[in-house]
Amino acid sequence: MVVTIFASVRRTGTAPGPGTMTSSTLPSDIRIGAYQLRERIGEGGFARVYHATGPGGDVALKMLAPIDGTLEDDAVRRFEREIETLARVRHPNLVALLDHGVDPAHGPWLAMPLLVGLTLRDLLPAPQGRQGGRGGRGGLGPEGALRLTLPVVRALGAMHAAGLVHRDLKPENVIVSTRGEVTLVDLGLAIGLEQSRLTQAGAVAGSIPYMAAERIEGEAPLPASDVFSIGVMLYELCCGARPFARERQGEEVAAILAGQHEPLAARDRRVSPALDALVERCLAPRPADRPVDAHELALGLEELLDWAPPSAQRPEVVALLTDPRTYQEARAAERVDTLSAQAARARDAGDTFEALALLDRALAYRPDDPALLAAVEEASAGPSTPPPSSSTPPRAAGPAHPAQPTPRPAEPERRTLGGVPLARGALGRRVDAHARTEHAPTPRPAAPPSPGRGRALALGLGALALALAAGLGGWWLRAPADDAEPPPEPLEATPEAELAAATPDAGPPKTETRLPTSGAPARPLPGLDTLPPIPPGELEGGEVLGMEDNVRQDGEPLVPPRMIGDPQAALARVDAHLAAHPDDHPWKVSRAVAQLALGQEEAGLAGLAELERSHPEVQALWGVLGYVRMRQGRLEEAEAAFDRAIRLDPADATALRNRGILRHRLGRRPEAHADLRRALRYDPNDVNALAELAQIYEQVGRGPEARPLIERIVRLQPRNVQAWVDLSVAQPDPDEALASLERALALAPGYPRALVRRCAVLARAQRAEGVTACTRAMEVAPDDPWVRMHRGLAHYHQGQNEAALVDMDAAIEAIPNDPVMRTNRYLVLQHLGRTDGARNDLQAACAMDHEPACNELRDLGVTP
Repeated sequence: MVVTIFASVRRTGTAPGPGTMTSSTLPSDIRIGAYQLRERIGEGGFARVYHATGPGGDVALKMLAPIDGTLEDDAVRRFEREIETLARVRHPNLVALLDHGVDPAHGPWLAMPLLVGLTLRDLLPAPQGRQGGRGGRGGLGPEGALRLTLPVVRALGAMHAAGLVHRDLKPENVIVSTRGEVTLVDLGLAIGLEQSRLTQAGAVAGSIPYMAAERIEGEAPLPASDVFSIGVMLYELCCGARPFARERQGEEVAAILAGQHEPLAARDRRVSPALDALVERCLAPRPADRPVDAHELALGLEELLDWAPPSAQRPEVVALLTDPRTYQEARAAERVDTLSAQAARARDAGDTFEALALLDRALAYRPDDPALLAAVEEASAGPSTPPPSSSTPPRAAGPAHPAQPTPRPAEPERRTLGGVPLARGALGRRVDAHARTEHAPTPRPAAPPSPGRGRALALGLGALALALAAGLGGWWLRAPADDAEPPPEPLEATPEAELAAATPDAGPPKTETRLPTSGAPARPLPGLDTLPPIPPGELEGGEVLGMEDNVRQDGEPLVPPRMIGDPQAALARVDAHLAAHPDDHPWKVSRAVAQLALGQEEAGLAGLAELERSHPEVQALWGVLGYVRMRQGRLEEAEAAFDRAIRLDPADATALRNRGILRHRLGRRPEAHADLRRALRYDPNDVNALAELAQIYEQVGRGPEARPLIERIVRLQPRNVQAWVDLSVAQPDPDEALASLERALALAPGYPRALVRRCAVLARAQRAEGVTACTRAMEVAPDDPWVRMHRGLAHYHQGQNEAALVDMDAAIEAIPNDPVMRTNRYLVLQHLGRTDGARNDLQAACAMDHEPACNELRDLGVTP
């Protein structure tokens, strides 16, 4: 039954039984424990729920409903079981137990949070003859169904990890709050795997349409039984109908037992083959043919969420709740673009059938789209290979181009040198010093795995992440897995060439075994086909950036607890698994990591050392050892461990990324470049790898060419303020750059980097508002000489030469040996007629090897 509901949507209409308290008969002084009852808001088979107020505010208070004035023993046992379950399992997507007790007059009770929202049933289209439903055409579509199902599966995973099964999963038992929270409720039928069922012989507890075949036949419930129920819910959320639905319940039961249903993809052509296959597994009549538990199912679902990062979960649910039609239209636009690009590549490769299948899915989103219909005609005519000039790059993920500004009146020409605007040129040092010194990639979203690979956890320390071997509170082995595989794009270099560039010469020791990589083939960089390669000669050199942000500081654990959520719960999960599977060595790796996160350093390190001695073939061990040794400051040993992880699994994107970042920070840019590109072939949505590679482009003077990398970060993390600022740096068009900066400032008003960058863009673009923008930037960055220099440039372009000189003098006093600043002041002094001072600045800049200054001296007849 639903225990937390949206009062304005659902009110009980059941007539009260003897001794029942109702909203109309509740005396004002009825208290249960510390809670004052206000009104009854829900009722199920054996309990009622009241809106109550207690010391901490409003709650949902659940009490047993007497039958004929008495409480049945079976109901009492179930109620006690629910309290035990709620006390035993905690998860953000599982209803929480706030309090419980026994009232002398009214019996046992429990208090839970009072949520405001709708049930999944409310979101589904109404059956004929019933009003309601918000799902639009045939359900919520695959994207909406996946977005709402995954949190439920994660909550269920916590129950399964604790040795419990839910037994009553259905849309009515999931609440979607107005804040985007998805909560699994009503654990009254939950039962431990080691315990006998509470139901009487021959009776089956639960809801028949969502019940697995083995449960219908009276067998003991399994985690796979819950997986079946999730499969029915996912099917129904997607297309609006249950898979086994029949006119009579007996026929529906027979269909469940026989596994007779129409495939989901046949009901909704938008469904991908991967989603269709996963749902088919969930609905299999035999438990052995399904995902073994919710944890395995979650891994499969996470691979299918490829259109947004994990941080988009709540905003997308809110959008789906408030305006499902608009939400589906937004997802349709993204899907059509992706499927069209995939179809074009399949067509050009000569795979006409694949191209038509992809276009058919795209047409399911937009049946009358002229471009799609034309593409079908083109694909039907056979493969074609357009010349390079006809290829169209993918749509930029950045902001749309703003309208062109109204032309300004002609202004006096302000000089530049060699066609380069005053301040730093695109191939010189950064205009935005903050963008270089503050560039710290944000924690990545867990990104797409290669097929069949497990899950990894992203780390927010600098840019390194830790990949583990077994589920700690729901995370898994080796490769990221919160997004599905994006469409492949053409490469500028073969994967084999890059593998050769970064793979160690030495083969693996004989004690190791290479993992097969057929399940995780190297693949192109989706959306990055416009990224030009860096010539090898330009990669040589590279300054040592240091690893201070990644090495453990005093008092910190070797593994930050935030990486695994609740380390104590994670350790309990691992211990439970190892109790049943004592020889599962990857899980022993995870046990050591949980211990390190809990501060049990001696035990955790001892566990890793024992595995290193006795089971060096465990691939996950080496990625963890690399991370731990990096945190200890043992950087050479960390790199050696990453090397070994990659030898065991050349497709380990996390180890490749971590080794690439480590090498980059140590000043070994060519090797870092090769590692990061390899990592992105397996995990194209790894924000940290994208950001680190963009940094390399920037360091070699190719910052604007890294635009595809930063656009992809913005697409993955549209609320990443730093990414919007970085995108503006890669956008030479000032209007594009300003649009990106406006996005950043809309997300974080007053963000210093954005204000400083806007000052630079406006000053270089010679816009009138540059002075005001730079004055504002000086308020947030008063010690930044380049902000002062840019305000001087803005004054200069407005003809305010004296004010320009004041700002430039102050900037040069702070940085006396910068040739660009000297060149800028030269032009201002020359404009003021101060020839001697101007020439002194020009000669000083030329002496610092600033070519524009030297050229200007030659033009003046002076030998540099």
